[in-house]
Amino acid sequence: MSYQKRKGWQQLAYTKIRDIPDEQLIVIDDLAKQKHLSREAYLRTVVEQLFEQKILTEVEEHFNEIVAKVTRKLEETDRLFMQIMEKLYGDT
Repeated sequence: MSYQKRKGWQQLAYTKIRDIPDEQLIVIDDLAKQKHLSREAYLRTVVEQLFEQKILTEVEEHFNEIVAKVTRKLEETDRLFMQIMEKLYGDT
């Protein structure tokens, strides 16, 4: 099931991440401090951004599929139109 279909579904979850190297925590804390956020709030925004990017990617893929279908139909219509024109008026 795609993220879009679950959009209305909301459940708060408690997640604990263990064994993050100190060097990475220092970087995370520095980035959080630059944004005036706690570590938890900063990591929450990072997760939200990843989630939003996933949704945008799904929407973009769906849009590209629709554009490809419409393009094929337009090409087919153009080909048929040219055949009709040739039958009506000969080679153009």
